[in-house]
Amino acid sequence: MKVAAARCQWAAPSLAIGAGLATVADHALELGALVHMPRIGCGLAGGTWSRIEPLIESRLTGRGLSVSVCDFD
Repeated sequence: MKVAAARCQWAAPSLAIGAGLATVADHALELGALVHMPRIGCGLAGGTWSRIEPLIESRLTGRGLSVSVCDFD
């Protein structure tokens, strides 16, 4: 499978990431699950961690979820 990546303006993608994280939070809370994830949006998508981390804090840890973020080399 080929994946095409494009740099994009970050207003709409950050809204989409925030909405996606809210959905993850809903399911994790329902299941009593922990959340483990890579630094989403910071690779080919061209985002920066300084824009993504606050979304994770407000949508996940702000709702009482435990989150582990993994860095891959």
